[in-house]
Amino acid sequence: MKHVLRLASAALATLLVGSAFGQITNTPHNLNNFGVTVDRNQVCLPCHVPHNAYPYNYTDPLQRRALWNHAETTQTFTMYTTTSGHTGTGPEGPSKMCLSCHDGVTAVDNYGGTTSGSHFITGSARVGTDLSNDHPIGIAYPTGDPGYNDPSGFQGVQLVTINGTQRVECTSCHEPHNNSMGNFLRRTLNESRLCLECHNK
Repeated sequence: MKHVLRLASAALATLLVGSAFGQITNTPHNLNNFGVTVDRNQVCLPCHVPHNAYPYNYTDPLQRRALWNHAETTQTFTMYTTTSGHTGTGPEGPSKMCLSCHDGVTAVDNYGGTTSGSHFITGSARVGTDLSNDHPIGIAYPTGDPGYNDPSGFQGVQLVTINGTQRVECTSCHEPHNNSMGNFLRRTLNESRLCLECHNK
């Protein structure tokens, strides 16, 4: 029986890994499609490494948990300020991971300890360092505000808990491993469904 359970567990793991691999293989997040030479065309390697994530001194628990392998952005970002005067903090957590390529300054091929990469994001995918005109990130979700929906009913958006606070980060609306709806969105923009998950007007 134990042997059967081990085989079933291995099969499930293979299925899950294969599913994630299939979702990202034909997307811009597969750096082999970006002109970067990745050892053995490994899809996951520029972002993740199974052992000894680089650098070893990441303080962000998410980066340690994700076995992060990419150079961190060192840029200073201008954050969005809401009409009520709240300015986003960070970027931290997943947003910092995203901006470690999408800042347009950190090379996408700076991973695994390499710091001399030569491929940079350009065009509309380059978010840059001025985030004051983008959707706010690094900001607490306004739970209890009548203009916002209860997050327990979300079907696509995923808030990120950092230091005990549910926050809006890049990965709240974007799923970096799945581009089936375009722009790595978690839910379609048709009829503003993604926006209306949070905003009720």
